[in-house]
Formats: sequence, structure tokens, C-alpha cells
Amino acid sequence: MDPTCSDCGYDYRTLNNDDASSTLVREVADTVRTLRYRRQTAPTPDDSWSALEYAGHLRDVLIVTRERTLHALREESPAVVTMGADDRVRRGEYANLSYFQAAAEISEAARRLAATWNRLSTQDWARTLRYNYPTPAIRELSWLAAHIVHEVVHHRSDIERLTTARKAISLSPDYGAPWGLWSSNPPHPSPPASTELLTPANFGFPDSVVVRLRTWLDAWTANFADAPSDDQYTWRRGFDVAGWLHEGDTLADLIAEALPDYTVERQYRTYAANAVRRTP
Repeated sequence: MDPTCSDCGYDYRTLNNDDASSTLVREVADTVRTLRYRRQTAPTPDDSWSALEYAGHLRDVLIVTRERTLHALREESPAVVTMGADDRVRRGEYANLSYFQAAAEISEAARRLAATWNRLSTQDWARTLRYNYPTPAIRELSWLAAHIVHEVVHHRSDIERLTTARKAISLSPDYGAPWGLWSSNPPHPSPPASTELLTPANFGFPDSVVVRLRTWLDAWTANFADAPSDDQYTWRRGFDVAGWLHEGDTLADLIAEALPDYTVERQYRTYAANAVRRTP
């Protein structure tokens, strides 16, 4: 097997076991950014998967690789069962996958795999399995790690080949942004010109979206932003956080419909991790 990929230029010899986890996380982060900021705008060539099919395949590769790694730690040179990648595509496994969902699930799968790799000892990296690609052979886990990082790099180039860059708008309530809207290139830059003070007027939202957005932001202010000083950055006890997140998802969908040339980043979902305040 040639150690350098002729298509994407990845060199299998560059990955060190000690850096495998951090390299995987870094390359996946680049791929996730590609998914969030690009969309397929041309028909898929007859001999190619779509960008989302590549993304779904990459997610499944990361999930399966973690299981294969753990299998190799339990048994001596276990045989790898093929994923049936083409069959998954033919069966429509990725038909309902969205760019946002693909990015989130790839990130989570990579996080779990990286955590498993972080726990491997020098002896563990030398464990082997019987791999089918590119030809059947006994492969060490260190080779498998390099191969999977290559998969991330290679399929990112596939996704980039099939997509074009899109502008982005982030939906994220914040103390310094009255409307929770962030973008470096709004369709109507003024008024106002400051990124921190963008309003629906900068995007031309329909009145129905503006009303729902204001109600949703006011709920965040009353139940999160106005917390007592002793309970900053917590949700008011009894507030329906899940319902608030669901309404945010609905608004994000409406904004995406109103701005088809933009990627909508759902940054408000980071608030799901905040605790409920101690005081009633």
C-alpha cells in the first residue's frame, strides 16, 4: 500500500500514536466547519455520493472504528466485518440527514473515539485486527488510527468538491446582543453596522418571525439572563428549558427558510448544559 494518498495527499507515516486523539479531533473540527459553512448546490455526479452521504458515511466510520478498536483489545486479531458502505447509501440510510445533524453527530462520534484512543497503552497500539482494505491484511491499531484520520481528511475533500461556501448567521442570545443575531456579512449591513447590534432589519425577516424571536429572547432574559448574582448563568427553577430549545429550533428553521443562502448556527443550544439555579 502506498503510504501517501494520491488524491488528497495524506501521508500515513505522519501520525504519531501520542497525537492520534488530538489530530483526530482537530481534523474533525475542520470537517465540521466545512459542513456548517457549505452546501451542495449542483447535482451529484452519477459516480459519486452526495456531500451528505459522505458526511453520514464518515459518522458511521468513526462509530464503527471505536467498536473495532475495543474488539481488537478483547480478542487476538479479530476479523473486521465490512460496513457495507455502498449498501448503506443505496438503502437510504442518510436520506434524512441534515448538515447540522451530520456535524453534531460526527463531532460526538469523534469525541468518543478520541477518548478510547487516549486510553491505549504502547502495547495496546500494537494490537492487531484482520482488515479488509485496501487488501486483506493484519493491521495494528496504530495503522488503523492513521487510516481513520485519512478518512476524515479525504472525505472532507470530497465534501468540499461537491459543495460551495455559504454565509452564516448565528442564533445566540447574549447579554451584548439584544436580538441574539450574529453575522459578519448580513444581507443589509445597516442600520446598524455593528455586528454586536444586529437586528431583524439587517436580515429582512418577516414580521411573524420577528414577533416569535422577540418572545423567545424575552423568555431567555426573564429565566436566564436576569438571574440573581448568586445564581448567575443558571435557569430559573421550573422553566421549560426543553420547550425553549424546541422553539429555538423552530426559529432556526424559519430563518433558514427566509435566508436560503445562509447557514444558521444554533449556538443557543449551548445553554442546554447550564444548571437550574439553587434559589426558587
